[in-house]
Amino acid sequence: VRRLADSTSSGTTLQNSNDLYLQGSYFINATNIPSISMRLRNVVSATTPLHRLSVMDNAGTERFIVRKDGNVGILTTAPSQALHVTGNIFNNSWVYYAGPGSVGAPLYTFGTDTNTGIYRPGADQLALSAGGAASALVDASAFTLNVPLLSVGASASAPSYSFSGDPNTGV
Repeated sequence: VRRLADSTSSGTTLQNSNDLYLQGSYFINATNIPSISMRLRNVVSATTPLHRLSVMDNAGTERFIVRKDGNVGILTTAPSQALHVTGNIFNNSWVYYAGPGSVGAPLYTFGTDTNTGIYRPGADQLALSAGGAASALVDASAFTLNVPLLSVGASASAPSYSFSGDPNTGV
């Protein structure tokens, strides 16, 4: 355990600063794993107060942090949400509980397009929205489209959408 007080960072003296380091090695099946570091920081400078718990790699790069506001970062030092992960997430037995979302703010969105995605309008229903408008609804009895179903290359003798067992009758 090591305490660093009133250290300097980028040429600036940090006042009332405390770093508590826990550093060491551990063993798995009698194999020595390189050291791991944990750091509890209470740094107050003239410009940026920094209070957080972090886990660092051997090079001193923070890989996991818990900030004083409660936000947790994995592979990011500036988490903007309660849990902010940079990189892929893998879960072998996924269980996820979330709110329903809405047509204008679906629960699952893509990048910065926050009004296009998947949401749950009611019990046992799943819906798609595009541009903040309801596009499709799936429930136990039907798949309902709220937009035209378009097809390219259909003809009268070979319709795009036909009946089972009667491939030349349809739309």
